[in-house]
Amino acid sequence: MTVTMNNIVALILNYNTYILTKECVDSLLKFSNELNILIIDNGSTDSSFNELENEYKFEKKVKLIETGSNLGYAKGNNYAFKYIRKNFTDIKYVIVMNPDIVIDKKETIVALYDFLESNDDYSIVSCQTIFNDTWRGFLDYGWKYPSNKNLYWAGTFIGKLFIEDMNERYSCINVSEETLATTVDVVSGCFFMAKLEDLEQVELFDNRTFLYYEENILSRKLSSIDKKEAILLNRFVYHNHQSKDKNLVDYKKRLFDRKCFHESKMIYVNNYSSFSGMRLILCNLINNIDFCIKTILYKILILLRL
Repeated sequence: MTVTMNNIVALILNYNTYILTKECVDSLLKFSNELNILIIDNGSTDSSFNELENEYKFEKKVKLIETGSNLGYAKGNNYAFKYIRKNFTDIKYVIVMNPDIVIDKKETIVALYDFLESNDDYSIVSCQTIFNDTWRGFLDYGWKYPSNKNLYWAGTFIGKLFIEDMNERYSCINVSEETLATTVDVVSGCFFMAKLEDLEQVELFDNRTFLYYEENILSRKLSSIDKKEAILLNRFVYHNHQSKDKNLVDYKKRLFDRKCFHESKMIYVNNYSSFSGMRLILCNLINNIDFCIKTILYKILILLRL
């Protein structure tokens, strides 16, 4: 199938990561002068916008915009989707990718495009992810919806200390040797290609989430219009997560990260899970108590570091 990349936009959400964003954009420019690239500076507090503006001011296919404040993952990408619809013509597909993702082959994008063109019942497709130069398994790029046990205990102290195989069902996907693609419930938000029209039909990401659970929620919304997600097993991208891993050594940043996780998890539990009645109350109670304990402990650790 002949691929024209003029109907694809790659979105890269930047927040204080202009060096990684440059590497990401440059990896795309190496193999295509047709692909539209949209960098969204998500309220960076460093020199990101100026650095990126100077770097790509002569690149016709690279557009840089600002949100004005840090909107988080869901709102930041939604801002970009709406901008694309207003300012680009004939866009059919969007590639959502973190700044720490690198694509090394044009064939990866071509394969994703071909898959979506050939499969009307799929809205999103991705590929395998090499995480910090290591293949770690399916949980880095595709998974099943969280089980009830996962929703009760994932991310909690009790879950980590006393419950084995917390993610066994969550991380298990079915792979067939007879096909180069496998259907998954959820594709990781760090990298995927999607049909823009389908995203718009389900009203994009849930703006209430800042970070975490966006992919699970989006998949639930797409399933409501009978659309599916898939992973191509013969294609790879590279995820350099070391910068974020270093940031989480800071207890203030770690507390903020856990706050985002907790709030997004509760949005999923209360609005998109099958829980109701006492099960819903119990799940909220367990997770809220756990987060209160975490908050106290992290604040103590922050004070001890002063």
